[in-house]
Amino acid sequence: MKITKLIKSKIKKNLTLISPTLETKISYRFSFGKKLDLNNPKTFNEKILWFKLNTYNNNELITNYKMR
Repeated sequence: MKITKLIKSKIKKNLTLISPTLETKISYRFSFGKKLDLNNPKTFNEKILWFKLNTYNNNELITNYKMR
């Protein structure tokens, strides 16, 4: 049981490093059972994820904070 969670967390971490958008879309699909629409976000969750992917990655303060 713990090994499976460890493997899942390692896969998620590596996928996030490769493509945060793809990782977010996969996680959304597993959580909500539907496709994430980042081009035209309608639900609150879609809008929050769009904001996270499009704003936080470009913000210097947040980028510097992540590195510490």
